[in-house]
Amino acid sequence: ADKHMYDFSVAREQYDKEIQRAFFNATLRCNSLSDIHYEQFFATLGWYYKDGFGIVDIPENKMKILIDNNVIRMSGKNLTFIRESYPHNLIYYIVAYIEEYCDLVMAPELFDSDEAVKLLGETISDEFKLKLLENIEGELTAINPAYTDTVKEYILINNFAEEDLRHFVSHYGNEGTKTKAAIISKVLGWAGTPSKEALPISRELFENVISSDRSMTAENVVTLFSYLLPKLDEAQCKRYLIQLRLNSFLGLFKQKRPRIIISDTNTRILETFRHNGWITKFEVDEKDENYYRAYGRRAHLGSDKDAIVLL
Repeated sequence: ADKHMYDFSVAREQYDKEIQRAFFNATLRCNSLSDIHYEQFFATLGWYYKDGFGIVDIPENKMKILIDNNVIRMSGKNLTFIRESYPHNLIYYIVAYIEEYCDLVMAPELFDSDEAVKLLGETISDEFKLKLLENIEGELTAINPAYTDTVKEYILINNFAEEDLRHFVSHYGNEGTKTKAAIISKVLGWAGTPSKEALPISRELFENVISSDRSMTAENVVTLFSYLLPKLDEAQCKRYLIQLRLNSFLGLFKQKRPRIIISDTNTRILETFRHNGWITKFEVDEKDENYYRAYGRRAHLGSDKDAIVLL
């Protein structure tokens, strides 16, 4: 390929504007021109479309050259035309003019939610992503590895999709500080709802939730604990039972047979105890059907009594 460098800036001095304009528009349509020469021409001529660009059938690679050299500026008409005629170059074009784009699409007639969502995963400043998010209504998933901590936080707070909760609870330990705070907020809301989907609560999440909101009811704390319980060993369980003052459940490790009020949370705890072999059984109390009677299993020989310590 011919790599001779051309500088077309001299054309601005040697020819009048009408000739320059004709040359400019003819070269725009010259698909047979090598990309190297196409680049050199538009990098040095200095002409551009401020508005009203309307040339079709320019190859994708040459459109990229035009965008890189600021030949097609951001405007309402140019944006609309590129949306319609060059969809494969659209996101590249927008990112090149992201500041102007964000100002432009604040007008409802130009804003496109699907387009804005695609831009959330692009390498642009969070400042611009938050501007776009302000105009996106309704639920939006925050599950996208390209989303920054700031973007995920905003979506979880303002566009939360319920089906995202399990994912973010499961990945809590891997998230950024802002996203973690938003997850805690959502778990607090989840704990206060009567009908709950089981969530894989981790120790880190549990401890951060109960320490973040001292006004959280004891009932909701115990509910949260019941979902953490399957991940705990016996020693860990005992520590939490002491911390949460759940003495009836703690007594089961000492062969006691406490009455425990029937509730979804208590049923879940007792089922985990039974599954782990920490109790022999539990059943509805013969004297009061509002209670369970639970039966602690015999203590293990050589069990470490000192394993129970305050957190």
